[in-house]
Amino acid sequence: MRNVFFIFLFVFFAGCSVYNVFSPANSTNIDEIYDSEVLISMGDKYFEEGDYALAYKAYSRAAMLSPNKSFALEGKARSYIFLKTSYTNLISSLQQNNFSNIGGLNKIYDISKVVALSLFAIINNSADGKISSSDLDVNFVFYIFNNFYSIYDFLDSDFDNNIENDTGDLLCINQNYEIDTTNSRIYISLKELEGTNANPFKLLAFSKMVKTLNLRYNSYKTNLSYSLKSLSNIYSSLSSEATSNLIMPVISNFTIVISNVDTAFTNLSYSGTNINTLNLTNIFDITNLIVFTNINITNNAMVTNYFMDAGYGPDDYNSFTNDLYNSGITNMSDITNIFPGLTNINQISSNYFNL
Repeated sequence: MRNVFFIFLFVFFAGCSVYNVFSPANSTNIDEIYDSEVLISMGDKYFEEGDYALAYKAYSRAAMLSPNKSFALEGKARSYIFLKTSYTNLISSLQQNNFSNIGGLNKIYDISKVVALSLFAIINNSADGKISSSDLDVNFVFYIFNNFYSIYDFLDSDFDNNIENDTGDLLCINQNYEIDTTNSRIYISLKELEGTNANPFKLLAFSKMVKTLNLRYNSYKTNLSYSLKSLSNIYSSLSSEATSNLIMPVISNFTIVISNVDTAFTNLSYSGTNINTLNLTNIFDITNLIVFTNINITNNAMVTNYFMDAGYGPDDYNSFTNDLYNSGITNMSDITNIFPGLTNINQISSNYFNL
């Protein structure tokens, strides 16, 4: 039986067939091969000889040609892990609950995306079945990296594949997987709305942020459900105390991290209240919590300051109107009702956006 990730020993890949005709010394161009079985065999040989880059290339091409080949998908995931990090050190760090020692957030984000998306077809029983969907090794590795991927993908709200100190993301985490309330954009926006006479147009962006967070959180919970499916398979496959001693600390520590992320997110509340920020998707709800007095735009300089500070340039009229609609404002008179000082909103927006 083909051994996959070596839960028990953390040792080098072993137990797969050997194909001596395919050697890293062979000049065969992987990109010119169209037989997925040949590519899988090449990947196996490259991996045995420690050439993880070529192994990953061979497995990836096999998976591209035959997306349901479980050995190609598993090989792609496995070779990418060995290419990018020390699997042994990673597992040891997770066992010891030392998440700050697993490497840079972006590196693990990159690995987790490749691994989780590669193994998903096997876990979801939509591959060819040559690796069982209940395979303990595959489920354990998927559980680890799908948890990472779910958290990172949730946090990467600006879709730039960067979550390390990225102030463009709505929520940031530090190396210890704690929410960074100083640099997270949603917290910064909350503080900007405190007090009196906050920029009224920043409320539009805030409503959009809250809606985006809700959507991403729902996606995050869906992704985590696949980890729970793997967890069920893991529990049903545990057959020895040694295996349990290896796996259970990792599961326990991940449970804590995921709980902390959930708690930090669901407890996000408006300053000085117990009102959950995630419910503030409508501008009318938000304005009930904020004091706006003496807002009166009387000249073009004030118009420019307000709009530019809220992130709307003169060419962003469509974004502005879309944000108005998404925050619950269907016509300009609504703005006047919310902010009585903006009685000339039609004229000032027309002038600013050169309509």
